Formats: sequence, structure tokens, C-alpha cells
Amino acid sequence: MARLCIFGDSISFGVYDPENGGWANLLKLNWLEKSQFNQIYDLSISGINSTSILERIRTEGEQRLALNHKNENSIILSIGLNDSKLINNKKPFIPLEQFQKNVSKILMISKQMAKNVLVVGLTPAEESKTNPVSWNNSEFYNNNEIERYNQVLRQVSEKESTQFIDIFSSWINIDYKKLLFDGLHPNTKGHKGIFKMVMRVMRYKK
Repeated sequence: MARLCIFGDSISFGVYDPENGGWANLLKLNWLEKSQFNQIYDLSISGINSTSILERIRTEGEQRLALNHKNENSIILSIGLNDSKLINNKKPFIPLEQFQKNVSKILMISKQMAKNVLVVGLTPAEESKTNPVSWNNSEFYNNNEIERYNQVLRQVSEKESTQFIDIFSSWINIDYKKLLFDGLHPNTKGHKGIFKMVMRVMRYKK
């Protein structure tokens, strides 16, 4: 029996994908198709950032993973977009240096609980719709800042020998705006694309 915990934000929570419930839910269905005994927990929360995940990952992971069967455990991390947002188009919500420290600690804790750890990188934004976003005129997302945080995710993942899926680099060179619902969150097609990228690298166990 495999166990999987997903820690992320509104994107991994599946907002704006009424057809499939998001890429994490597609992954859950895939795991359950392989075995109804697999246990998958999407612990994503809209608006969450790396500081908040660091505060809760050990407690919530230990409550759901079989720590005496570490080889059967997997953790997926999908974080950073909310850290990168600029408040009043000035300072990032979580400074880049703090973000790097948070991610390093999160990965360290994750590797203590699970054999397989995967980091899902950030998605680019359609800046004409995210400066500011429609739901909060003090929050701004721009691709230069998103790319900086995505690079930290990549660098820390490589340092920790953790699998990293670079969505930003894949999407930025295509017409990715067609994969977004509101300029920030993926639509159904975008979620399917992320799911396929995760499927290429994720190891599954019955």
C-alpha cells in the first residue's frame, strides 16, 4: 500500500478545473485505479506559502504516512507562487532568502518521512491580468519574480537530490496563456498538462 501527501496551494487544490478537480485529483484517481488500498491526501490550502507549510508539514505528514514503512511513502510539494507575489508591487510576500531557507527545511523534513519526494515548479502568469490580480488590488504577480523563485526551487531540489518538474521553463516558450483561467490559475487543459508532467517522473507503487 502506497501513501502520498501533497502539500501545496490553490493550484494543487484544483481551483478552476470543474471537469477533473485539478492535477492533484487526477493523480489521486490514477493511484486509486492502480490499487484501492493506496492512500492519497491532498493537503493543499488556497493562499498558503512556504512559511505556513513548514509549520505544518511534519505534524500532518506524520499523521498520514507510515513512518515505519518509509519506502512506501511519497510527498509532492507545490509551493512558491504565493511567496513570490509582490505586495503593492514592491516587496515579495516572502523574501527570496527566507523562501530558500524554508524550502531547504521542508525538503529535509520531507525526506525524513518519505522515500520519494517531488517538487512541482511554478507556472508563469499572464501579467496583463495579474498586475494586480482581479480579487486583490494589492497583490501583483510578474514572471521575472516568479522565475526567480522557480530557480530557487530548482537549485534547492538539485542540492537535495530531489526530483524537480520545471513547468515554468516548459510553458514560457509556448502559448501558455491558453492554459490559464484567470491569468494565474491553470484551467482544465492546464491542469491536465501539469498532471502529465508529474506522471512522467513520479514513481508509483501498488
